Amino acid sequence: MRVIAIDGPAGSGKSTVSRRLAERLQLRYLDTGAMYRALTCQPRPSAPDSSGIRTEEYMNERAAYDMARYRCNTPTCQAWAHYGGRGIEFRFTSFNQFMSCLGVRPKHSVLDRIDNDGHYEPGNVRWTDYSTSMRNQSPRPSKSGFKGVRKSYNLWQAHIKIRGKRKFLGNFAGDASFLGKGRIVCSGHSAGGHLTAMMLATDWPGVWPEFPQRLLSGGVTISGLFDLEPLTRAEFIRNDLRIDPVLARALSPAFLPWRNDVPLIRAVGAEESAEFHRQSTLMGAHWPLACERELIDVPDCNHLSVCDAFADARSELFAATRALLSR
Repeated sequence: MRVIAIDGPAGSGKSTVSRRLAERLQLRYLDTGAMYRALTCQPRPSAPDSSGIRTEEYMNERAAYDMARYRCNTPTCQAWAHYGGRGIEFRFTSFNQFMSCLGVRPKHSVLDRIDNDGHYEPGNVRWTDYSTSMRNQSPRPSKSGFKGVRKSYNLWQAHIKIRGKRKFLGNFAGDASFLGKGRIVCSGHSAGGHLTAMMLATDWPGVWPEFPQRLLSGGVTISGLFDLEPLTRAEFIRNDLRIDPVLARALSPAFLPWRNDVPLIRAVGAEESAEFHRQSTLMGAHWPLACERELIDVPDCNHLSVCDAFADARSELFAATRALLSR
């Protein structure tokens, strides 16, 4: 019996050459490399790793272990500057030790260091929820020049702190210096319309001295709420919001000064209740210079379907918003 054995470095084409040679010489072909890999894979799912723990049963825990070690030991990691780059070390010697300290990862939890300036080591790690982990991060310097705005990878992120809790506002691309150029247009529907008008009623330099007086370039409200006093008449809303007539008036744009010299576009669905029409009409009477454009009465729309006109290129609302954005 003739036997031809072909060996060589990995990736050199051993299997391809052997298979073609066997076909030409009409010999039986055995790929021993594939055979050994198949035999190895068979017992692998039931075999523990070097730590004594069955890794396939703890995939999430292993992923957290590997990622933490990678951030601390790999300078090419994008997050290196916040981990290994500032001296954070990964001091677990094995996955077994890691699991002994932490146990199985609870659902919806992440790996977190208790002392964010400390190392990944026994006694300083825990499983916790994402929000707690985010609040535990070290403050990172803002290169935007604006408080609460920093760059994350290729996007700028905006956050605000309310009652000690950090709230995410959104992402935006480009140079953060545009914040000082009055290029922000706010828009909102219903309660969001209330927030939009409140943005125009805010004294921005009073919020932060480095904000320009004209932070915004305009606002668009769709079926907005501008007079909150009617809400105090509904007991379930009044109790939930803890709002009385005095507080309602203080939070109603329809009774507040116009502090941002920019236009406000108002729209309401033609099929909406008289109260929504009254709200937008009241806003126009209170801020006549901001609301120079007539109230847009969107035909055949109710309180929900009126939002569709915002994305309809044929609608008056779409055209007005596009003109505002082009200013």
